[in-house]
Amino acid sequence: MRRWVLQLLPILAGIVAVLGMLHGPSALGLTGLWAVVVGLVLLVGAVLVGFWAILIGNLGGDIEIGPTDDVELPADARHFEADLEGAGFERAFGPLRVVIGASATLWGYRHSTVSACGASIYRSQTVPPRSLYELVSRFDGPNGGSLTTTADAQLGIFPPPPQVFKQVLPGADAERLLSAHLAALSFLETRGVKLRAAGDVPDVETFRREIQAQRRVILARPVHSTLSVLWRIARRRNPRHASILEQPGVETNVAKTLALQRRS
Repeated sequence: MRRWVLQLLPILAGIVAVLGMLHGPSALGLTGLWAVVVGLVLLVGAVLVGFWAILIGNLGGDIEIGPTDDVELPADARHFEADLEGAGFERAFGPLRVVIGASATLWGYRHSTVSACGASIYRSQTVPPRSLYELVSRFDGPNGGSLTTTADAQLGIFPPPPQVFKQVLPGADAERLLSAHLAALSFLETRGVKLRAAGDVPDVETFRREIQAQRRVILARPVHSTLSVLWRIARRRNPRHASILEQPGVETNVAKTLALQRRS
């Protein structure tokens, strides 16, 4: 019951906010300072509800993965590939067109000596387009789970599911990212987390499981999740800006990940 109430709160707040914006605080018999205060509250409420709707919208809809006519890495992403090759990665597949809320082009890589370590370069189809890359290792079993390490400071702002571990090291090169990624992999393996070999073309079900898990986290605490994302955007920092060994709650999340793997 509590969960349904929390999920309905943003919708109800949005209705109230829209009505308030249309009719104004004066419709409630308020004038002067109280009218200004109520107007600001309604405005903030409308912004929060709109942002919440965008969050959920980007995590909904169908997921598509398939070939694309884009055959060359864009100029602003070529140095990413050079960095990855210098750290021991080689092209495994791509380009692919990936649609998860928005469309992007994906190139996949595998490490030459670490079978569980892969990497991805993404080129978004947003305006303006963005290129980024991340190191990725996926966990074994049908319930998913992954470790991601990236230098892009804008990633990791969403509250993740317990089986999704993210490390954001702003400004780090591929060698430093790989070192941090391998240290985290070693930590997870010593705890008993089973890893999957990297380099295969990602399947739709893998993405779908991760998106659904992320959506459940946001829907479980919609107000808290929305405020957390906005706060992290404003601060340009989030709890993922560190090795997972330094992140709060990592042992709890490892225990939940192991429980998911035993259940599969």
